[in-house]
Amino acid sequence: TGGIERLRINSSGNVGIGIATPATLLDVAGVAQFGDAATKSTITAAGLIRAVNGIATSPAYSFGSDTDSGIFSFGTGAVGITTGGNNSAVFRTASLRLGNIGSEALPVYS
Repeated sequence: TGGIERLRINSSGNVGIGIATPATLLDVAGVAQFGDAATKSTITAAGLIRAVNGIATSPAYSFGSDTDSGIFSFGTGAVGITTGGNNSAVFRTASLRLGNIGSEALPVYS
């Protein structure tokens, strides 16, 4: 690396990547990516989180050990919320669709 420090572990055990004085357990200056090629999520330098799309039974954002409830992308301009992997609400531009997202016979609320 041409003698340039790239990683530092301070006396508190904090790890800094691209930063000389890490303030937290992991402190990264720049963009960080996590996961494998197809399932990689990114945290940008501005702090934005870009996650994989996910599906109703495995949402991109889940909570604790409840891995089949959460938020996922339902395609361009649509976000899905799932509970138990099947009872969902889909938010689209100017409409709300409630019920099982696998069915097209759902009421639309505008």
